[in-house]
Order: sequence, then C-alpha cells, then structure tokens
Amino acid sequence: MEPMGKHPSSRPLNYGSDRRVWPGGLVRQKLDNNIGTRPFRRRRTDGPRLFRSGSLQRAYDRHGFVVVPLLDDVEVGIVRREFDKLDHPDLTGFFSSLYSSDHDYKVATSTVLEPFARKAAARYLTGARLLATNFVTKSGPTSSMGPHQDWTFVDERGWSSLNVWCPLMDVSHRTGALYLLDGGQRLPFTIRGANIPSAFAEIEEEVRAAMTCVPMRQGDALMYDHRLLHASPVNESDEIRVAAVAVFFPEATRPLHFRASEGARLERYEIDDTFFVTYTFGSDDLPVSTTYQGAVSWENPRLTMQQVQRLG
Repeated sequence: MEPMGKHPSSRPLNYGSDRRVWPGGLVRQKLDNNIGTRPFRRRRTDGPRLFRSGSLQRAYDRHGFVVVPLLDDVEVGIVRREFDKLDHPDLTGFFSSLYSSDHDYKVATSTVLEPFARKAAARYLTGARLLATNFVTKSGPTSSMGPHQDWTFVDERGWSSLNVWCPLMDVSHRTGALYLLDGGQRLPFTIRGANIPSAFAEIEEEVRAAMTCVPMRQGDALMYDHRLLHASPVNESDEIRVAAVAVFFPEATRPLHFRASEGARLERYEIDDTFFVTYTFGSDDLPVSTTYQGAVSWENPRLTMQQVQRLG
C-alpha cells in the first residue's frame, strides 16, 4: 500500500529508457510455467500459507508478488462509479484515502471497497483476514512515489501480510504502474512504521535501477508482500490513476502498529480492523482501540546494493 511507507517523492523519478519491464501476459502465467525449474523451499519466516493455490503460493514465496485476474470490466466500472460519487479532497499528486482525517469519508470508502476485498479473499486467499481498504490515486507531475517498504502489520519473524492492489485502468510506466524489487521480501529483517527510518535510505537511487515495472490490465490484482520494496513513477496521462487496495494478514495472528520513540526504541501496539478508519496518517494520536505492548530497542539495518544483487 503505497502510502504506508513514505510520502510522495519531492523530485521526479527517472527510471531511464532501459528500465526493466515484466514480460507481457499475467505474471501468474509466467511464474506457474517456471515452477519446478529451480528448487525452492519455503522459509520458516514466510509463516503459514496465504494462497489457496499451491503454485501461486510458491510463486509468491519466490518473487514476493503475483498478478491474478480479479474484477471484470463491468465490476471495474461499478467500483469506478462509486469512487466518483465520494466527496474526495484534492486528488492532485499522490493521494491515499487513508491520508484523510475525515472519518465519514474513510467509512464510505471502506463500504465501497469491502466487496472487492471479499472477492479477492474468497477467490485466492486462505486463512486471511481483512485489515484495511483504501483508494490510491495519482495525478499530475508531483505524483511519483519513491522506493519504500510498506509498514509492518504483523510480527514478521513468523508471519507475513500482503496487499491486494487493483488498478481501475490499464497501467504502464507512463500511467504510474508499480515497480517491484523481485524477491525483495528475502532481504534482512526490518520493522517499518510511523517515523521509522528506511533501511534503503542510502541506496534509493541505485536500487531503483534493480526494480521491475509491472504493467497491468484494469481489474487485475497485484498481490504483494508488505516487505517488498516498491515504487511508482509520475502518472503522465490526463486521467487520474485510481487503484483499489486491500490489506490482509493471517487470521491466526494479531495485527500490529509500530512507531518510533526516543532514541533507538520502537513502540509496539496491537490494533484491530477499525484502526485505519479512525487513525489519521501522520498523527501522534492513536485510536482508543489500540493496545500498547511495550517498547523495543531496534535500529533497522542499512541495506546495501550487494545484498540486493544477491537476490538474483
């Protein structure tokens, strides 16, 4: 979920003419054809399986993401019309409905997106629980989002969580498609949350060249691990790029929120599925439903390009 890592980049992201583009067709089809060509065992830190399909789970474990069909054109039209009815704030640049401080607006957004999220879970996931939904938009020359990981939503020493990202228009580099670091979920352990420094801060420019653009058809769903480094360039078209997003976590664990405290300490909170409707992104005030679980001493590692290059 793009907004959960950092604010939009203040400068244009130049991916260059030699940028990597994932081969045409559904990523799922390409990945399924490759299953078994290289031995791959699930790591203990991947946690319990999230996908009903074994081949999708293996592809997800290897790459950190899969792309699958989800909404047909009629359903895309329905979601887009419901989006257009909402009383949005200014959508110039990069925007997520989670940024809003308007509780009623976020409730209305969740109501629109819940059927989309439920369909994704019923069709592809197992043992997964919905945590949040939101609309993410891009419009104009200030709409780029630099490389980042999403926030930590579970204890990733034994569990993993994922995003379902579904564009309501065809997306390419020109219209703000996502770029992903293939296999990046296997990099060293990090904790992400409010005001926690990024482990990639020193290599943002270099790592961008190692990321792969994933063009998508409207209604397809990109399901990716929250540990996966991702970014997106400016939407150069005249149309607002709208994506429907849902956050899922394993139902056998509890969702978490981390934020930086004094010194090299992080506060840990248990949250529930009302958190992101009542919480205002960037605020120091947490919903009354959160449960403080204590502070931990932790500093994220400074990841290097050597570690990134070993993923290949």
